[in-house]
Parts: sequence; structure tokens; C-alpha cells
Amino acid sequence: MSKYQNENKKVLRASFIGVLVLLLSMVITGLIGISDRIHGFREAMENYLTIWQPMKFQSPFAMIGLVILAFDAIAFLAIVIFAIKRKKGIVIVPAILFAIALAFLPFLLILTFPLIEEGQIYGRLAYYTLAIAMLLNVLSLVILYIPIRALVQEGFGFAKQFVTGGDEENKPCEAKEEPAEDKKEEPVEEEQAAEENDDVAATEEETEEKAEEENESEENTDGSDVFGKLNSGKKRASFETKLRNSEYDIRHKYYDLRDYIKFYGARNRISFSGDSFYYKRKKLAFITITGKHVRLYAAIDPAKYADSPIPVETAESKKYEKVPALLRIKSNLAYRRGKKIIDAVMAQEGIAKPEGPEPKETQKKD
Repeated sequence: MSKYQNENKKVLRASFIGVLVLLLSMVITGLIGISDRIHGFREAMENYLTIWQPMKFQSPFAMIGLVILAFDAIAFLAIVIFAIKRKKGIVIVPAILFAIALAFLPFLLILTFPLIEEGQIYGRLAYYTLAIAMLLNVLSLVILYIPIRALVQEGFGFAKQFVTGGDEENKPCEAKEEPAEDKKEEPVEEEQAAEENDDVAATEEETEEKAEEENESEENTDGSDVFGKLNSGKKRASFETKLRNSEYDIRHKYYDLRDYIKFYGARNRISFSGDSFYYKRKKLAFITITGKHVRLYAAIDPAKYADSPIPVETAESKKYEKVPALLRIKSNLAYRRGKKIIDAVMAQEGIAKPEGPEPKETQKKD
């Protein structure tokens, strides 16, 4: 069985289990509704149908239900759009079922709480049965959310970027301002020590990076393999997760490099695998974190650095064909070299360096 067939099977399995739980919730609700232990079931259905007209159903549950249904419709459309964009049509199945389950929740609220207040529910059995129906509905939502989780998160990320314009990325902590240091050429011994440090760390992470590149050949945005990986205990970490778990200095080297690229007027977009930078819709750079390295991919020919002291590698994966020059950054020397590569990319694109002070750096100093 191929990888995609296996992922589709997991999506369908989650959808099947979720719809069974949802149907059980609906059946239980229907049974308690047609029994003589609850009066007002038909009225609850009428109230649900007039939920779009709060003046006809003057209850706080009308507004709560209206908000839930509006969110449901927007989320469903967003998931479908992202599923089509990512060519993951199979995810539309749990998306539809999730929308139905979420739409059923306001009905349970309208049915249960007003009737409890009015004393229209008789006997403990009716209370317990309605509680079970609501718990089953929530459980179906959780199960059906698993295969669409990545698309929902991507939708929220897109909305955040749209609202903020990608210009405000809050940093977890801000380093104390330190006195400016005189810009000097690095001594040869310091350069050699920094290069050796990077090379040793890179060798230790070689196995991890190979596995990472195999996974990065396609971005994990459909969420279809999440259900299965939760079962197997193996889940590939997102870029934001790696960023949170990385060391302070590595994290802030990314922040400083990101701010330096945006200093030129580029805009960034964070995805599952990393942070992409664009200028007038052209991709100029990509940053991710692997192990204890920041990895900078730049839109420049790696051959230009063949005789340079900057250890630029060629990214072999097809994913990086637009940004083929790879520099691993761990030391401060490597970070400064990364800035030089960014300067070269911008000069190549005819983008002038802005006047004024460069963004404040927050990483540790040498």
C-alpha cells in the first residue's frame, strides 16, 4: 500500500468512526424526544429553525447558536478551499461531517438548557440520556477534527498573516540592549574555530537531516496522517514547535535573520516546514530549523560561492529549486555570513538596502 493510500485510509477511518458516534448521538436525542419524558421537543426544533431570527427566539441560546453556525459555515468553506489548494480532496469528507456535527451542537443547547430551566424534562433518565447525547456529539467533533486539524491551523495562520500583514511576529523574549561592538574582521583562528564547530555539529545531525528532507518533499498540511501518527506515536514536529523547543541563541538567530530580510521590504509566510520570504511574489529565501541549526535557503546560485570562505551547499531536494543555496547557521560567524548572502540576493534582484539603522539583534554576542 502506497503512502497516499495509507493516508486516505486513515482519513476515511476517522470519518467512519466520527459519523458513527454522531449518528448515535442523534438517535439517542431522537428517542428521548419522542418519549413522554421530555415536553417541548418540537418547540426546540422550531426554535432551531428560527435561530437566524433572534427576535423570534428571545433567548441567549439563540445568539450562541447563531455564532456557532456562522463559525461553522466559515470554517467549512476555509477547509474546503485549503483542501482543494493542497490537492487533498479526501479531507473534504471529514470536513463535511465535522460541519454537520458542529451544526447539531446548537440544537442540543436549545433543546436541553431552556427545558431544564422550565422544568420540562422529567426523570433522571432523561437528564442522563441528554448528557450522553451531548458528550457523544462533542466526541464526534474531536474525532472528525483530527484529520482536518492541519488545514484548520493553516487557515488560522493565513488569517493572522492577513490581519497583521505578516509584519508583526511577536518574539518570546527580548534580549537586553548591549553596547555596540566595533565591527572588526574576525581573526583567522576564530573563523576556523567557528567553522569547525559548525562542521562537527552538522556531522552529528546528518542522519536527522536526511530523514527531515525526505519528509519535506511535501508539506504536511492536510492533516490526514496525523490520525495515524497519533496512534503510532510518531509525529513530525512543525517549524513553530521546533522554534519553541530550540535553544535561546538558535531561536534568536532566526528572529534576527528574519528581521534583517524583512528590513529589505520582503514579506514572510510561516508554513508547517518553515518561514518563506517573498518580494513582489518572488521567493527569495526560506528558513527552517533542523536539530541545532538554523538553515537558510537563498535564491542565488550556489556555484558563486565555490571559491568563497562561506560554506554554501547546494540543496538537492526539488522543493528548494527556487532557493538552492543552503547555509547552516549556528555560530555568530555563520549568522553574519548569512546576512552577506541575503545582501547578495537582494543586490541580484536590484533591491537597494534601506537607509537607516539595521534591526536590533537579540542573539547572544561573541
